[in-house]
Amino acid sequence: MSRRLLFPASGLIALCAFVHACGGGGSSGGGNPPPAPNPSPGPTTFVSTSQFPANSSVDVPVQPLILVGFNDIVNPVTMTSTTVSLNLGAAPVASTLTYVACSNQVQLVPNAALNAGAVYTVNLTSGLMDDDGESLTAMAFSFTTISTTDTTRPTFTAAGFAGMPNPGTETTEVLLTWNDGTDGANPAGTISYRVYQSNQPVCFNYATPVAQTGPGVLQAVVPGLNSRTLYSFVVRAVDAAGNESLNTTQVNVTTFTSFIQNVYPVVTTFCAACHNPPNGQAWMNTPQITMDYTTSQTVYNTWVGVVPSWPAAANAGMFRVDPGDPNNSFLW
Repeated sequence: MSRRLLFPASGLIALCAFVHACGGGGSSGGGNPPPAPNPSPGPTTFVSTSQFPANSSVDVPVQPLILVGFNDIVNPVTMTSTTVSLNLGAAPVASTLTYVACSNQVQLVPNAALNAGAVYTVNLTSGLMDDDGESLTAMAFSFTTISTTDTTRPTFTAAGFAGMPNPGTETTEVLLTWNDGTDGANPAGTISYRVYQSNQPVCFNYATPVAQTGPGVLQAVVPGLNSRTLYSFVVRAVDAAGNESLNTTQVNVTTFTSFIQNVYPVVTTFCAACHNPPNGQAWMNTPQITMDYTTSQTVYNTWVGVVPSWPAAANAGMFRVDPGDPNNSFLW
């Protein structure tokens, strides 16, 4: 089947006018000359849009993670110790640079602990370019490290790290659990933990944890997720001086069906058609199934873990709804 490119009449008129103005109408003279080229390009539009830690931050750990985001895709070939550098005064600090493609961030990690209570500057020069060859608008930001003698990152291992949909709730949450991290001479009970979350495809932003525990707490609940959705999580250990482990071990969890998001709309749309209750109550004379569907909570309370009115089902030990066990549930 052939394709045709259609123009409205007004578009053809405009096109002809454009061709004529540019001298492309076939005449050998008399037309307007083409405009002169711009003698100098305008200002660059390739800029840094986020910095972590933020400019002028204080009490930054001496083992920091530095992340810089941009408004356009970075050409990683131009990412060098010259174009992206960490400096103490005029002295460069040896660091490892990594381009995180999924989040379009440049990650910088010093090769050794920084000096405590010192001011450091991150410099980005115009030698850093985007994927179109446009130079970055040069910029710099500074931070001050914390006064501490703790110069070692804690360690977090995958041992005991697990996740599951949070049981016993009607909201969509994930429960994460893990074993103690280690931190040299510091006791495990002083270690806190940060939780990072990613949707699919997996891409973590380690500047923005979704949760942080108190010292010694070995679990976290992540709320507010979508139902029937796959999420990935990373947990990192953080010591009292703010030094954070760099592990990337992740667990993947698919959330359950949500009573509020998925079940209650079905109840109000279909069940209410036959169970139209006076004073908030509804029933069928046979087999005397009663329910109150005025809110999601009332439906949950009268369905989940409740013995059904149907004698045969009740005698069989069934519930109206037995979460996770449809064979033992009177209602599906």
